[in-house]
Amino acid sequence: MEGKNTKSIKRSFATLTIFLLLISAIEMFISIQGSHTLSTNLKNVTDVQMPSLRLITLLDMLHDGLRSVVYSALLASASKNESELKSVQAELKEFTDNFNEHLSKLKQLDVTTNIKEAITKVEGPLNDYLASSKSIVDIALSDKTKEATDELPNFLASFKKLETELEVLVELIEKESETGKDQSLAFAQRNDTILKVTAFLGALVGILFFFFISRSTSKHLKNITGLLTQNSQDVNSLSESLGELSSHLSTSSQSQASSIQETASSLAEITSMMEKTKDSGNALKEASQQNLKLVEEVNENVK
Repeated sequence: MEGKNTKSIKRSFATLTIFLLLISAIEMFISIQGSHTLSTNLKNVTDVQMPSLRLITLLDMLHDGLRSVVYSALLASASKNESELKSVQAELKEFTDNFNEHLSKLKQLDVTTNIKEAITKVEGPLNDYLASSKSIVDIALSDKTKEATDELPNFLASFKKLETELEVLVELIEKESETGKDQSLAFAQRNDTILKVTAFLGALVGILFFFFISRSTSKHLKNITGLLTQNSQDVNSLSESLGELSSHLSTSSQSQASSIQETASSLAEITSMMEKTKDSGNALKEASQQNLKLVEEVNENVK
């Protein structure tokens, strides 16, 4: 019975331990999965969304800045300012190189398919805008202010078209960034809620389980205590019985010792009597021999 109670207690604690380990494993898995997802989202923000926003912002600034370069070329041509015309030519090259560089970096980013399509749509209007700008600056450098001014409507049209495509791309990138941010926040909140619910349910079930095990263990301990008490009582009873038996044996031993002593005394008396009887027999034997001698002497005398 005691062995069964001990095994039952061990099984109960083993079950509770396995349950707690299972809850810990689930929470660890959710935490690892959540950390991985958040890390991926953070990497997407730092490596894709923020650079794309920065690049599209720079492209938009270059788009506005190149227009001022064209106007400066027209003014320099009208005022015959050679140094300003050379400066305008250098600025045009710088703007063109920056446009191409930023657009190339934007295309290399791991953006979504929608953004890639929007970037492709920007390339055509951008090339037209750069070509129109270069055409006006080149004409202005040739001292053809009127012909350069006549190109302004085409230039402004390309400016407006590129502006429209850039706005679409900017809105799309901002929308994607906002969506990514919302998804990350929603996932973080959902993951946090799952962890809290799991921890709460684990704690609740663990407490109930522990309460059940405590009651079961208490019952088993009571049974074991009862068995130990009964065994103790049995041992005490056996000790008392052994004490009585020992006392009885002691009394019997003493009685046997007295009997042995009395028997020894009787044997000593019998031995003494036998010795006396032996002495008497010897005396009678001697007397008989003497009588026989007398009888023989008398017989001899008679003859």
